[in-house]
Amino acid sequence: MFFDEARNRAIGALWLSALLIITLLPGSAEDRARGSIAWLCLVCGSRGTADAILNVFLFVPLGALGAAWGWSVRRLLALALALSAGVEALQTLLPGRHPTLGDVWWNVAGALVGAYAHRAIVHRLEARPAEVTDRSLVLAGVVSLLIVASGVLTWPHRPAGERYWAQWTPTLGSFRRYDGTVLAATLNERPFPRSWFPSGRDARSELSGDWRVRASITAGRDLDDIAPILTVYDARQREVLLLGVIGADLVMRELLLARMAGLDQPDVRLTDAFAGVPPGDTVEVGITRRRNDVCLTGPAGERCRLGTSLGRTWGLLLYPEGIGEPVRRALDAAWLFVLLFPVGFFATTVERVLRCGTLIAGSALITVLGTGLTLGSLPTALVGLLGLIAGFATVERLTHRDGRVSPGPP
Repeated sequence: MFFDEARNRAIGALWLSALLIITLLPGSAEDRARGSIAWLCLVCGSRGTADAILNVFLFVPLGALGAAWGWSVRRLLALALALSAGVEALQTLLPGRHPTLGDVWWNVAGALVGAYAHRAIVHRLEARPAEVTDRSLVLAGVVSLLIVASGVLTWPHRPAGERYWAQWTPTLGSFRRYDGTVLAATLNERPFPRSWFPSGRDARSELSGDWRVRASITAGRDLDDIAPILTVYDARQREVLLLGVIGADLVMRELLLARMAGLDQPDVRLTDAFAGVPPGDTVEVGITRRRNDVCLTGPAGERCRLGTSLGRTWGLLLYPEGIGEPVRRALDAAWLFVLLFPVGFFATTVERVLRCGTLIAGSALITVLGTGLTLGSLPTALVGLLGLIAGFATVERLTHRDGRVSPGPP
């Protein structure tokens, strides 16, 4: 690889340290509430798909480093298997951890992906121009499909054939209890229930299409975790809708197709909605959904176009609610940069870079128009574009440094 031996060893030590920290810390309260999971499963739990993908990513660095050190595939897979199995064995001693055979399988798969990724990178940097295969359009197609899939996955889902029940400031195992008070609440101008929806009301229809929730509350204290104000669950205890508070932010969560597919899901926030509002003040809060648009109403008024942005689709894999908005925005930009960097890296000409950028931008625009996904901020989109350019510029710099001539038009 283009890193020297000392750098590879340093990267390996950092990766191993990060692996042990990530995998050998006790689970969160939410993890402990998940209960037991069958250890023989391959895609496990309500977030099984997301966990599988993250377990693949976790061992990609090991595969790339092993290939850089010249290990055979057999040796690499044996080490990945032993290391992953050892971690899973130690997790049996930790509260809130759920070791499974699936984690081992996906870790080993990640090491294999890393080895082949290293081979492709080395070929791109060291092959003669006539031997370079342009993979950029394929990668751009993959990124475009990911964007479209993300848009579909952020569409709300309302389980059919289920009774729905609603609560005001409930006490739920995985949440803090909000110490404010709901004075009155409505759903589509009808009373918001405090138990099972009455038999004469079709809750699924009321929460499908365009709908509106309004509540008059006395404000509570700022809390570090989500505190529900109003909730709707189905008979299987799946969270269909939540309006709550975290810190000074007003938060809305609804059941998305992503959750049904075993992924995580980002929430929708009106940031600093309760900034400067003392506990005990009476304020109006609410949600309005109009087709693809989500609006949240807080003490200072209403703000719309608050759906999941292109950059925030990283939250489909892992979305910690407690991080601040500046950190989330930084992750949005970093996610788009990482997605587009390989496309530019494997592009052999500027013309291919432009074609790939056009394809990705077109798919993003179509997805935004047809789903609840939003474009997000301009600076975040520009960072994604910078990732595309940076990938191409990285190859140009490294190949020129090594005395290679950049390949011409195909």
